[in-house]
Amino acid sequence: MNDGEAIQNLIDRQAILDCLVRYCRGVDRLDRELVLSAYHPDAIDDHGAFVGTREEFVDWAFALHEKGQISTHHHLTNHAPLTDAFVIQPLHPARDAG
Repeated sequence: MNDGEAIQNLIDRQAILDCLVRYCRGVDRLDRELVLSAYHPDAIDDHGAFVGTREEFVDWAFALHEKGQISTHHHLTNHAPLTDAFVIQPLHPARDAG
């Protein structure tokens, strides 16, 4: 790899990490626009229990989080953008008000 390729590789890795951070921060803060900024406009999200557009995903995920948790906090680990990135998301269930 020459210097130009190495520099481009670093730029690309940082752009991918920045995108992952935007997604995680957006979900944790229920910031719709920030989550949407992590997706291409025509993206389809497949979360297993949900498959649909980025807008539909945000609606689904935010409703789920608002109903079932008092908070979430994503942790990005093992960032290897050429293969995968692992996200750990502790969920803090909402206490039953009854």
